[in-house]
Amino acid sequence: MEKSEKVVVKTNDPRRPDFRLTLSGWVERFASIEPGFVYFRGEAKDVEAVELEVTPNSTDGFHITRVVADKPHLFSAELIEPCKQENAPCRIRVTNRQKNAGKYVGVIKVTTDSMVQPSFIIVVRANLSS
Repeated sequence: MEKSEKVVVKTNDPRRPDFRLTLSGWVERFASIEPGFVYFRGEAKDVEAVELEVTPNSTDGFHITRVVADKPHLFSAELIEPCKQENAPCRIRVTNRQKNAGKYVGVIKVTTDSMVQPSFIIVVRANLSS
């Protein structure tokens, strides 16, 4: 996918204190994540778990070495099926622990053995009713 970003460069030149610069290039997606985020919705007592499939897209591949939920009192995350081969899919289970009505937002930090992208995050949202 092609990506383009604009930035303002500040200088110490009094005649031209700043200028706009556009950077563009081709960005390869590191991995496919299905679904792309976790959204728990429904009655709190009925909302259980969601499984994510993470498939490396790079030619180098990677293995997931660790998954950590930033709010373990609200949800947990565990690697239930590691990547068995370089570009084989991995599976992560995310379990809702909140049994009362309410909303929350958190992230799962996924650590890999990749030198290209050693970690990435997956967003977790919940809107639970009673």
